[in-house]
Amino acid sequence: MTLPGWRDWLFSARSFTAAMLALWLALWLDLPRPYWAVGTVYIVVQPFSGALRAKALARFAGTFAGAAFAVAAVPALVDAPPLLALVLACWVAGCTMGSLYDPTPRSYAFRLAGYTTALIAFPAVDAPDAIFGTAVARVEEIGLGILCVALVDQVFPRPSAPLLLSRLQAWTTAMARFGAAALSGRLEEARFLADRRQVARDGAALDALFQEARYEAAEHRTGLAWIRTLRARARPVPAMISAVADRARALRQDDPAAWAALAPLLDAAV
Repeated sequence: MTLPGWRDWLFSARSFTAAMLALWLALWLDLPRPYWAVGTVYIVVQPFSGALRAKALARFAGTFAGAAFAVAAVPALVDAPPLLALVLACWVAGCTMGSLYDPTPRSYAFRLAGYTTALIAFPAVDAPDAIFGTAVARVEEIGLGILCVALVDQVFPRPSAPLLLSRLQAWTTAMARFGAAALSGRLEEARFLADRRQVARDGAALDALFQEARYEAAEHRTGLAWIRTLRARARPVPAMISAVADRARALRQDDPAAWAALAPLLDAAV
């Protein structure tokens, strides 16, 4: 069992401080549901500043869009319940589809827009005249929680750019090692498939970290442009290595003489 390090304790203290600040402000402002602000803090807070900003922006945008749609749809269609249910179902389905097709942090905004509408609209069917107040309260309290966690993050910001650079270096090293082993034609199939999946998973995680790092403060985004270019050019390399390795392995099995002639070229390449 690994004990928490100082960064873990700092992250916990930051989260608790932001939550208590949100609770105090919500009670001081006499907001109807202070727990929405506290819950938002623990939903939005992230170890790295870029990820926190990305999730905070997506949560507020999604909450605002969902609340606005609920306010527009329920009073207009409350006298036609089947049509209202159909419109809300189409909205939630469309938001869910948008979240599935968008691989960036914006996908969270789509999800929020969908279920925020459901949370506000369905309970307000019996009292449509109160839906505007409910929507405003939710936007206010979600915004308050986001504001508190953003303020606390300014005290001890943790940029993700250094982690991105170290993971990029580790990924390129692993890909070079995978390429050398695969092009040799001597790698067992099970090991080859496992290494290929690992390189693909690490690359996908690198893409997600890069998307979050784009939301860092300007002084922490230095170098992201060339990192993005390098990642874009390196993305097809594992597929090319796999294609060449598959053919080299097949050639070794089906035509040993041709493999013997090709082996020196592959050895020189790796």
